[in-house]
Amino acid sequence: MKSSSQYHRFSAISSDPITRWGTPWLSLLAVICFLGYGGWVASVEAQEKEPPRSSLPAPPDDLRQVLTASNTEAALALLEGLESAQPESAALWSFYRGVALQDAQRWSEADAAFQAVSTNHPGSPWILQSTYRRAAIAQKTRDFKLAEGIYREAAARLLSPNRQAELAGIYNGLADLLAKPQDPTDPQSPRPRHAQALELYSKAFDLHATTDVRAHSAFAMGRSHQALNQHSKAAARFAEFLELVPEPSDLRHWEARLARAHSLGNTRSPSKQRRALQDLIRDAQLQTEDLTVSFD
Repeated sequence: MKSSSQYHRFSAISSDPITRWGTPWLSLLAVICFLGYGGWVASVEAQEKEPPRSSLPAPPDDLRQVLTASNTEAALALLEGLESAQPESAALWSFYRGVALQDAQRWSEADAAFQAVSTNHPGSPWILQSTYRRAAIAQKTRDFKLAEGIYREAAARLLSPNRQAELAGIYNGLADLLAKPQDPTDPQSPRPRHAQALELYSKAFDLHATTDVRAHSAFAMGRSHQALNQHSKAAARFAEFLELVPEPSDLRHWEARLARAHSLGNTRSPSKQRRALQDLIRDAQLQTEDLTVSFD
């Protein structure tokens, strides 16, 4: 949750009284803070309800136990035996080999194991999980160029119409990487590339993906347009997000409304911004009253 000092920049948007740092704003921030916990829980629950990209079968009990205990050598020994005893599941054992090595931070070995899934088993249903794991390793080792290449390769593999939901997730993942703020502690880390990120977010938004995936695209496009000082486009994207996430129980709903008001102020539309803020304060106060009653 953002602190009040982070919201202070919105107070200079307009000379209109509603946008000054006074009682209305303090009331609004208090309400949003109050809503934060419930909205966060709702967001987590929504993500948990999303179907997995390809459900992995549970590993055998002995393998699961050593993986849970982070006993890498024992896991690798078990996997070697499984590869010999059950060669028909070799792709799955290669995937779990990568998991064990990744958990041990043996990055290059883990990457090789995940890459072997697609190289040696091109029809495997575990290729997509292996791809995500390889991209995560590349980001962890700060090889951002490799991570971008992995995402693009995965996107090319998912062009068929029946895989569009997965393709949208790939586009969002790559766009998130491109829009990621530069690490202030690492001058060698890449600067955000919002224009390129917007192209990918737009592709994801236009695909037949889940509501949560398209909402992610819309909100992220709003943020990237703001970073490029394209506030009219940002306000429009936040409005699209709110059509997808109208529920006030979701914290992102309130963040999007506040961000949209910010962009409206920067488009020299003080009357539109005033209405947006008045509606936001009214609805937030009503939501607080409803939550207070439910807690009682």
